[in-house]
Amino acid sequence: MLKFLTLVDASVWSDAVLARLNELSTKSASFHLLVPARPLTEGELDYVETEMLVTESAESPEQLMARWRLRDAMTAMENAGFESVTGAIGNAHPMTAIDDALEAEGYDAVIVVTGPLGPASWVSLDLPSRIKRHVEEPVTHIEVQPAGQRH
Repeated sequence: MLKFLTLVDASVWSDAVLARLNELSTKSASFHLLVPARPLTEGELDYVETEMLVTESAESPEQLMARWRLRDAMTAMENAGFESVTGAIGNAHPMTAIDDALEAEGYDAVIVVTGPLGPASWVSLDLPSRIKRHVEEPVTHIEVQPAGQRH
């Protein structure tokens, strides 16, 4: 069974991601979703503080949001019929998160899911190319376009 490490900017998770993952492998492959506990936008922070009651949690707002996003992505994959889905919250720095995950366990390939190019996006930071140069495993980049846009 193929094992995929899937680095996800979970704010872009969509049916398009599920379709692309399905194209890349069989649903019986193993997927480990890795969601970095990245810094939050002001709107995300407001949401966490009001809806997730940060004051009652030992986790940081970034960890709480990442955990919520991870749960949603894992549920979407399981509902789509993927059989083996695990996940973890990673370091806020995606390269460190990847290194930590690859050190802990071996994977056949790495998948990087990003949103479109933007001033603060992983694409503008050249993250997919940096990961390709940094790891031995094959790397696939899935760039999710906003609704209504095509490549």
